[in-house]
Amino acid sequence: MINSTYPWLLAQEGDDSIPALARKIYKLVCRKDFTQPGFALVRQTGVKSSIEQRQSISALKQALSKLYFEDAASNSEEKLEWFNLNRFDQQNSTKPHRDGAPEESLLILGYEPSTVKSELSIADYSKLANDMGLSPNQFLETHNPMYDQSNELLRPVTTKLTAFNPKYFQLVIVNNSSAPLDPTMKRWQGVLHCAKVQKLEGAQRVINSTVVCPMKYLDSDDPLSKNQAKERERWFLTSLDLQESTYK
Repeated sequence: MINSTYPWLLAQEGDDSIPALARKIYKLVCRKDFTQPGFALVRQTGVKSSIEQRQSISALKQALSKLYFEDAASNSEEKLEWFNLNRFDQQNSTKPHRDGAPEESLLILGYEPSTVKSELSIADYSKLANDMGLSPNQFLETHNPMYDQSNELLRPVTTKLTAFNPKYFQLVIVNNSSAPLDPTMKRWQGVLHCAKVQKLEGAQRVINSTVVCPMKYLDSDDPLSKNQAKERERWFLTSLDLQESTYK
């Protein structure tokens, strides 16, 4: 069910709800214009463990891939594939940014319960760039909030995920794209994401972080091609290991 106050807030009550959940997420996140928010927050009320959450991420990726295949507007017979899969303890605040990935990509981020307090925000930089007569990449070249003081520019298009609660298992799905708006090509329109985190000594804030993208962006040189992707997914679904966060 979609919350009328927060249309981007959804709930997953069990594995059987994933296909229906994926359709709602696809509509909210995989946007080709600016009529949808470009992100979704999912409360995983039926998930009880890290392994369960990671399994749900894999199942969601498969369901979204099927929808992408069926989406006539994508003009593609391709499916979505893993671009990256990671697990890490992230306790550093981040500025609004997009993760390094193809110009059409999605983040599926699994947040495990944590005593570390954090706040998440999403900034619709693609819409802002379009309003300014720029492409998303041009905006990042001239107003990248990672390197300059562009937060005031982004403030009118920033949404705080006030319903995010670090005490529970949650998913945040983010359109991580940087493709320019083009009605004839109908490519995904991305947003930036950021986190404000209060470090807590002795605690963990585990994120099961994945990136997916259309198969057309992958080739034999990509780090997660073919057998490598299968092996990486196997590790992601079963390992208790945590990698070092890329944010310092």
